[in-house]
Amino acid sequence: MDIMRILKAAPRKREHAAAKALYTPWGETLDREAVRPEHPRPQAARDNIMMLNGEWECGITEMQAGTALSLEELCKERQLDQTGTIPRYDRTIVVPFSPEAMLSGVNHILMSHEVLWYKRTFFCPVLEGRRALLHFDGVDWACACMVDGVVVGTHEGAYEPFAFDITDILASHELLDVQQGHAIEHALGHTFGHTLEHTLELCVIDPTDTGVQLRGKQKLGSGGIWYTPQSGIWKSVWLELAPDVYLDRVIIEPDCATNTILAGCVAHKSAQVSRKALEGREVSFTVYEPTEHFIAPCDGALTDRELDELRELITQSTLLTKPMIDDALDGYTRGEYALGTLDQTMNFVLDITLEQSLRWSPEHPWIYPIKITLLDDVVWSYCAFRTVEVKADDAGVMRFYLNDEPYFVRGILDQGYWSDGLMTAPADEAFVYDIRAAKEAGFTMMRKHIKVEDDRWYYHCDRLGMLVWQDVPTGGGSYDMWAVNYKPTLWRRSWKHYRDDTASHQLKLSSHDPAYQAEWVSAATTMVRRLAFHPSIVTWVLFNEGWGQFNAAAMTELIHKEDPTRPLDVTSGWFDQYVGDYHSVHNYFRTYEVYGDDPNALRGYAAQKGGRAFVISEFGGVIYHDPDHSMYAQSYGYDVTESYAAFRKAVVSQIAAMDALEHEGLAGFVYTQLSDVEEETNGIVTYDRKVNKLQKRSE
Repeated sequence: MDIMRILKAAPRKREHAAAKALYTPWGETLDREAVRPEHPRPQAARDNIMMLNGEWECGITEMQAGTALSLEELCKERQLDQTGTIPRYDRTIVVPFSPEAMLSGVNHILMSHEVLWYKRTFFCPVLEGRRALLHFDGVDWACACMVDGVVVGTHEGAYEPFAFDITDILASHELLDVQQGHAIEHALGHTFGHTLEHTLELCVIDPTDTGVQLRGKQKLGSGGIWYTPQSGIWKSVWLELAPDVYLDRVIIEPDCATNTILAGCVAHKSAQVSRKALEGREVSFTVYEPTEHFIAPCDGALTDRELDELRELITQSTLLTKPMIDDALDGYTRGEYALGTLDQTMNFVLDITLEQSLRWSPEHPWIYPIKITLLDDVVWSYCAFRTVEVKADDAGVMRFYLNDEPYFVRGILDQGYWSDGLMTAPADEAFVYDIRAAKEAGFTMMRKHIKVEDDRWYYHCDRLGMLVWQDVPTGGGSYDMWAVNYKPTLWRRSWKHYRDDTASHQLKLSSHDPAYQAEWVSAATTMVRRLAFHPSIVTWVLFNEGWGQFNAAAMTELIHKEDPTRPLDVTSGWFDQYVGDYHSVHNYFRTYEVYGDDPNALRGYAAQKGGRAFVISEFGGVIYHDPDHSMYAQSYGYDVTESYAAFRKAVVSQIAAMDALEHEGLAGFVYTQLSDVEEETNGIVTYDRKVNKLQKRSE
């Protein structure tokens, strides 16, 4: 172990130097009138949606010192203000990019005492028997929403999607532009009734690392392993029109042992519809023949001409609605069909038995398209058959198993940051680029690091065949970096120094705050429930290196109960609490070896399995800093190389050393990392995604 190398690699606060404008290929060609226009939920898609991404009005105000107004009170204060100074919309912002991201056009880091305001108008048809659902896929951190001056709701939590039913507000306003409404109807070939113009406003606050909320690697004093913070809307905003009776939640659980799909749903009804009238109404599930080259119907249904027409409509802020999903599904071969009825609780469950089922894997990502129909509501989804578990192989060594076979996990760490969009991908194609770059480099798994990604990223992992280890985002106040990073890096014996279920130890692990613990539990359980049906996700990662760690044994039981089908990497790095399915360590400076696990120390459900699989869940971090493709002159990493050739040689050598450990009991590894991020120039691709360092052959 090289002590000087460790000290030189220690994270540091960035010098106050201007960052270079560094654009990805997709950011350079961004169409501000058609920003991220794809369907945000390819696993739960219905017709009749309007994307609200694009240019919004924007303003930033300061809260007076000592004020303790809630977000809802701030909205009411703004409503009563007669001067127009709260807020003053004096700039534009491109949604869904945060004001800190270059692609937003704002270039402002939101401080904890500031309020970020958004405003835009939109047109919506009034549809008899339809509900208008306003969706926000991600807002960092707390917000309040107004439609036509009425507060429709508030939300806290950067990583959880949320929605408001705004039907009654929209229906209460008189017609503004009948002529434009008829023009929209004519262009789309459908009649929707009158079209109304409405105003949408949002106010947002974000404490970033001055608070205890979940924030991942965001930090106001960024540098090293800490990145530029982001605030506000950072995922898609969209309006969905659903019938008065619609499928609120769809459950699709394949069972490989029986070749069946447990199909279920939870229906939602408006006040105008009685529960008694719906009892016994039919729900149908159609499972289509599987495909290994899957494209969701909501992505592949439109012709080039139709896409051009819809892009033109976007510029008019009109409704994007077309029966495209049904049309696309007609191109699939129909397979099994199942029919059931709603019960008194508005629930529905049945088993769909298939003649056979093809197993999903990175090598063969077989996907089954599914169509669900309830009265007038049609939702498209998909599923895949595969099994994952950790168990002993024939030699008694604990391994990761995929489809009942030992599978050596060759993973890479993915921060999910882009030079021009920060935590927001500049385009859907950027997701595909990252996944394919990892696959081409020989990796079969991506560890999504302390961030919950867009649904579309998981969809692309599903269809392209990429395993995912999904982290729970962290927070809990300022980290004690000596306790949770520097000391365990230098002295391995400190890895097991702390218990995390006592108050004194939690102080060191920055996790003692009850508000943070409550938010972690809410975010973790919501994440697991929401992403449970993505076949690509094969492991949940609860805590990273003691950041925000607390009572890992109890949290292991909580998440295992929520999802008993997937293994858990509970304490990735150090501060092991002898729980979960993996003995998971980070090794950047020591000799690569397989550490023994102590089965006598196991707690929780893992004890019944007799042991844990050993994984090196972070290693590598080899640097090559290309000034033409780096944001800062400074660089951070663990092993400096001076050329692309030297970088490639070092990376290949380190991965080969990991591969060799498979025979000694290593179950898998995670190389650091997929892309450069700000000062971290240790990615296999540059931050702007313009150079693949492993494929670069000239300097």
